[in-house]
Amino acid sequence: STQSTWGARGDYRKPPAISSEPRIPKAQPLPPMDHPFRPALPHRQIRPDRPFDLQTEQRGTQHEETELQQRMEAEATDQARRKFRARQWHPPPPPATLTPTTSLTEPQPFVIHSDVRAGAREAWDRGLRERQHARDAQLAREAADRQAAEAAALRRHRQSLFIKARPNPFKPATPRERGSLCSPLGHMR
Repeated sequence: STQSTWGARGDYRKPPAISSEPRIPKAQPLPPMDHPFRPALPHRQIRPDRPFDLQTEQRGTQHEETELQQRMEAEATDQARRKFRARQWHPPPPPATLTPTTSLTEPQPFVIHSDVRAGAREAWDRGLRERQHARDAQLAREAADRQAAEAAALRRHRQSLFIKARPNPFKPATPRERGSLCSPLGHMR
């Protein structure tokens, strides 16, 4: 036998009846909306409706107002800066009258710049030669001092190497002392 989908899991109850009438819910109906809702418990009070008072909204509006005010101030300063302001014209002072005491044209000696430059270059070269001579003399003095110091050190070293006669610290043993240390043939025991 073929089974329908209704009894496929071993559920052999009767299928629900299908009716054309709408299903009426068994729950409580909605309360009437013509008067405010009052809770059944007296200790629970409903506060009257009032709009939210959020601090973030206040801060947001303050921020927008300050931004708008700053923008308006910036535009006002920009307009003031763009505004053309002409300076007041002052007439120039009258030229001073000259009372010539000497003639206006005095001949000046003619100097070629290359001559001035050649003189400065000659002074520079002279100073350079003097510095070079002073440096060479200093190096020669240092070399002479170094050579004299080396000669003095060598002389002191040679004097320390001079051989002088000194008494011999070794004293040969006497025959009695020799007998205690050696055999009668003279060999060491």
